[in-house]
Amino acid sequence: MKEESPYEEMKDLYYKRWNIEKTFNILKNRLHIENITSRTKNGIEQEIQATTFICNIIEDMAQEINKKISRDKENKYAYKTNINLLAGALKTYFLYFFCHKIIDVKLKETYYKAMLKFIRQNLVPIKTGLKNPRIKKVSRNKYKTNIRKNM
Repeated sequence: MKEESPYEEMKDLYYKRWNIEKTFNILKNRLHIENITSRTKNGIEQEIQATTFICNIIEDMAQEINKKISRDKENKYAYKTNINLLAGALKTYFLYFFCHKIIDVKLKETYYKAMLKFIRQNLVPIKTGLKNPRIKKVSRNKYKTNIRKNM
């Protein structure tokens, strides 16, 4: 006979798993890890590793920015980093941070500060306890034509 786990234990396990689900969401929907352009085994492995590397950088940067966000008591909500904007900004500035040896350190710092300023200006509120039910729209088209890739 199988033993049942207590509700609180399952709730805690689900909460721990949720961050993994969010990371997979970033990999699949923001970075498009499934969109592989290479045809060789080595190229496919490199694309997957590069996408995973970018995802790790995004997660690390988001955590660092979230730590530095001020928690004003005047604000109605707490705020967090907009992952979609961070992914797009990192894509734009990636070459300047990691691939250019010619650019001096001061210029890299300038680009980094500009990117952080942009990210901090576009924070999203953390809204908890929303009660409004979602309205699921029925689409006749199986494949959406208005969804574009951001990376």
